[in-house]
Amino acid sequence: MESRTFSLGIAIGLRDAFTGPALRIVSMLGTMKDTATQARRDMEKALGGIRTSLLSITAGIGVIASLGYLGRAAVEFQHSLREIQTIADTSRTSIAELNKEVKKLAMTYGEGPVDQANALYWTISSGILDAVDATKLLHQANKLAIGGSTTAYAATDVLTTIINAYGLKVKDARRLSDELFTTVKYGKMHMQDLATSLGMVIPAAANLGISTQELNAAIATLTIGGLSASQAVQYLRQGFGNIIKVTKTAQVEAKKLGLDFSAAKLQSMGLYDFLMYVKETIDAKGGDRTSMAKLFATEEDEAAVNAGITSWGQLFRSQQAIQAMLALTGKQANKFREVLNAMTLEAGATDRAFRIMYWSLENQEKLLKSNAQTLRTSLGEAMIPILATLTISLRLAIQSITWLFETFPPLKYVVVAATVALGALLIYLGVLKAKSIIAAQGPALLQKAFDLMGISITRTTVAAQTGQAATTAFGITFAATGKVITITAAQIQAALWQVVLITVAIVAAVKFLRYIW
Repeated sequence: MESRTFSLGIAIGLRDAFTGPALRIVSMLGTMKDTATQARRDMEKALGGIRTSLLSITAGIGVIASLGYLGRAAVEFQHSLREIQTIADTSRTSIAELNKEVKKLAMTYGEGPVDQANALYWTISSGILDAVDATKLLHQANKLAIGGSTTAYAATDVLTTIINAYGLKVKDARRLSDELFTTVKYGKMHMQDLATSLGMVIPAAANLGISTQELNAAIATLTIGGLSASQAVQYLRQGFGNIIKVTKTAQVEAKKLGLDFSAAKLQSMGLYDFLMYVKETIDAKGGDRTSMAKLFATEEDEAAVNAGITSWGQLFRSQQAIQAMLALTGKQANKFREVLNAMTLEAGATDRAFRIMYWSLENQEKLLKSNAQTLRTSLGEAMIPILATLTISLRLAIQSITWLFETFPPLKYVVVAATVALGALLIYLGVLKAKSIIAAQGPALLQKAFDLMGISITRTTVAAQTGQAATTAFGITFAATGKVITITAAQIQAALWQVVLITVAIVAAVKFLRYIW
């Protein structure tokens, strides 16, 4: 009983002895937790303030940069308008009105203001000098571009080429555009292919008096037969060239057949009727493909024909025109007639295609982009006076400085010498700063480096010698060999100082060599 009482007393005594310290430790831990929590909150608050400041600075820089972005768009647009002003007849419309019209084109049809201005310039430079007529044609060209999935530039190019070659008016642009759509509809090509190829054959066709309807019908027919738009144009151009300049072989063959194979005959009959007349005459005289080959052979092929090499397969290698003419007068003749008749029945083809393609998502995205570009340009125009003033002022300042140097040549050497001195001063100040850092932190940094390499360093004091004060030294012990080296703090600083000088010299040499080369 006494032992149990004794044990209980010990337990109670131990509890009383440890309870107080334990409670104090718990209290200290709670205080530490509260302090850490408050420190974390203070740090988050400080970082939040820094983050807010950085965001404000970044936003300010972004706003200023956006002004430059707006100004650049306006500068490019203004340059394009001034190009138009150099060639346009602005008696009926001012450059300010053209500015509004070009922006209207951009917002309506989906190519940016600069692209529309360039297309307008191209229209005027093609010979349509009246700015009002040029903008009317550009409206039609944009409809052709959207409906045919091509560019305003390509559409403008093909329309102006046809108008100029055939001596037509701007009011004919709508009919010409409908004919191009009919060509694409009945042929096998895209509008982009036709628009970029047609210009190669238009001059020859116009020279022969071949109507645009017949020319386009012929191209559509040939593409159905397997040729690309560019190939069809090339083959027809060669055939038309042979009619404009008839070879001696063709003259002999035409005389033998009693055939009027001349440009005048084609002009009087039209392309379709002329080709049918040639085919019927050859058939009536008992001719064959050899006769057609002789009529449309180039001068290079005459030797082959006269040498008796009359096989169609052999002539075809270099006589692309023959293939085109045989196709248009052979099995594809009915298709040629069908497409030609359709040319007059497809009025409004451009507007129908435009309405279909205008609401496509891709075109709406283009419209969104072009409207954003127009807004950017309009806002940026307010920056032009400021930018112009700054640019002119800077240019005049540079001119003045240049004049000063040219008038007083010694000033150039003064400026160069001052620049060299400033550079040397900056280097010197930098070296002094590096030296002070080395003096203050060099030993400690060296100690850390040696610790990483497993080298122990002990600091000692070297006794004063005659005429010298006591200095601090370091005993370096290499664990691998047990060897001890003693080096003073002054020696360490001198070594690091030499490293800095060598580094500066190397950097300066590299910069100098790069400048020379």
